[in-house]
Amino acid sequence: MDLLANNVASKLKKKKLKTETKKMKNTSKSVKGVTSPGKVTKNKKVSKTDKKKILKENLKNLENVNSNKLIKKTDSLKEVLKNKEIKGVKQNKNKKNEQVEKKIDNTVKAKIKRKINETEIVSKKLKKEKKVSEDNKNTSDVSNDVQLSLNQVKKGVTAILKLANAEATSEKSLMADEKLPIFLQVCCIKIPKTPSRQLRMLLPHSLVSPDDDVALIVKDLKKGRRTDYEPTIDHFRQLLDEHKCKLIKTIIPVNQIKTEYDQFELKRNLVNSHDFFLIDGRVSGHVARLLGKTFTKRRKLPTSIRMNSNDLKKEIKYALNKTSMQLNSNGNTQVVQVGTTSMPKCQIVENIEAICKSLTKNYPGGWLNIRALRIKTQKSLAIPIYMTMKNKNEVEAPDVKPKRPKAYKTYEGELTTLPGKATVTVTPDGRVTVKREKDDDDNVTVGGKSIETKIDEDDDDNSEDNDEEDTDD
Repeated sequence: MDLLANNVASKLKKKKLKTETKKMKNTSKSVKGVTSPGKVTKNKKVSKTDKKKILKENLKNLENVNSNKLIKKTDSLKEVLKNKEIKGVKQNKNKKNEQVEKKIDNTVKAKIKRKINETEIVSKKLKKEKKVSEDNKNTSDVSNDVQLSLNQVKKGVTAILKLANAEATSEKSLMADEKLPIFLQVCCIKIPKTPSRQLRMLLPHSLVSPDDDVALIVKDLKKGRRTDYEPTIDHFRQLLDEHKCKLIKTIIPVNQIKTEYDQFELKRNLVNSHDFFLIDGRVSGHVARLLGKTFTKRRKLPTSIRMNSNDLKKEIKYALNKTSMQLNSNGNTQVVQVGTTSMPKCQIVENIEAICKSLTKNYPGGWLNIRALRIKTQKSLAIPIYMTMKNKNEVEAPDVKPKRPKAYKTYEGELTTLPGKATVTVTPDGRVTVKREKDDDDNVTVGGKSIETKIDEDDDDNSEDNDEEDTDD
C-alpha cells in the first residue's frame, strides 16, 4: 500500500511542477515569499545568474507547498483505503455471517416444517379417531342395543323443518304462521299381539306452549245430572290458584260432559276448542268411554294426574311433558308426536332421543322389533332416520298380556245340582264350563230290578244335537 501511495504522489508532483512552471512563465502573479523576475527586470537590470537563483528559490517554495499538500492527500488516501479495507473485511464477515445464518435458518426451517408435518399428521389421526368415537357415541346413544345416528337425526329434523316452511309459504293462507306438529313414525318387524292401549312417554321438552289451551276434567262434588256443576268449577279454580297453576284455562266437570257434550258434533267441537286435556285420576277410566273415538283419532286422550298431591303445579308440568302412542295389533306402524315447528332443532332431537330410550324398554319386542323410524308432519313425506334389513325369522313375535287386577282369576268348584260328580269353572271373561266325571256303576232300581246306568259325554252331545234339530223343525 505504501508503494502505491508513493508512486501516485510522485506522478502528481511531476504533473503539478510542469503546470506551475508553465503558469509562471505565462503569468506574472505574485506568490508569497517569491519575487517575479519580470518586475525585477523592469526596475533593475538583473543578470542571468540572478534570474536562475530566483527561479530555483521559487521552485523550492513551490515544492515545499506542494509536498505538504501531497502529504495531506496521501494521508487522506491511506485513511480512505484503510476504511475501504475495513469495510471490505466487515462486508466479507457480514456475508459469511449471512451465509451461516441462512444455513442455520434453512436447517431450522426444515426441522420446523418436519415438526409441523408430523403434528399435522398426528392431528389428522386424532381428528379421525375423534370422529370415529363421536360416530360410535352417536350410533349408540341409549345403550349397546340401540344403533341410532344422531347426525342422521339432525339432518332429518332440518329437512322436515324446511319442508314445513315450504308448505306454509306455498299455501298462502291466514294460518301459515301457525305451528304444525311433528310426528315420529315407528314401523315394527313383526306385528305384536297386544291389547289396545296408550303408551305414555316422558319428554325433556314439553309440547305445550304458553299460548295453548289446556283443559282439566275433574270429578263432580255432587252426583246427579240435574245438579249444578258451577260450584265444582269454583272449587277447583281456587285449588289451582292456591298452587299457582296458570297453564290450565278451562275446567270441565264430568256432569258437564254428560249433559252438554253427549252428541258426536259437540264432542268434535270440544276436541277442536282445546289443545291438551288433563283429567283427575279418579275419573279417568269412566270418562275415556264417554269421550269416544273422536279423542283417540285426534290423539288427544286426557292424561291423568293426582289432584290430591301436595305439589299440584309440579304434577301438572310432569303430565304436560308426556306424549302418547296408541298400541294395537291392527298394523305395523304407530305414530308419536315429537315436537312442533315452532320448537328449536336441538329440543326436537332431544325429544327423539328420549322416545328411543323408552321404546327400548316399553315397545313390544324392544329395539330388536323396530324396522324403521321416520319423521313427518301431517301432510309431508316421511323422512327416514333409522332402518334395518333384518330377517323376520330372527325376531320372535311378541305376545304382550294385558295387565289384570289381582282378583282377575279363574274359579273352580263342585256342582251339586247334577247327579254324580261335576265341577264348574268360571273365567274372568264370564265363560262357564261344566265337567262331569264318569261313574263305573250307577245302579237305579226300576220295578224291583236293578239297571246299570252310565253317563257318556257323547250321548249327552247327541241328545243335545237332536234337541236342536227338533227346535229348527
